[in-house]
Amino acid sequence: MGLHTVKMKTNTIIRDIRCEQNMTICQLADRSGLHRNTVQRVETGGGVSLSNFEVMLAVLGYEIEIMEMER
Repeated sequence: MGLHTVKMKTNTIIRDIRCEQNMTICQLADRSGLHRNTVQRVETGGGVSLSNFEVMLAVLGYEIEIMEMER
């Protein structure tokens, strides 16, 4: 697994998982403590901080695993 894995589009990840769980943007925002506009920005390809990404994933039942790259 290389650096390419990290570069997956965060907007696709969040949107796909949220939709699979039949959760609205407002529900995700409320449960994560983020503003609705923040979630919308992420889902439309805007930037996201690692901490906000991690919070949204946690609400959706996922976590980020950071692994050391093989050299």
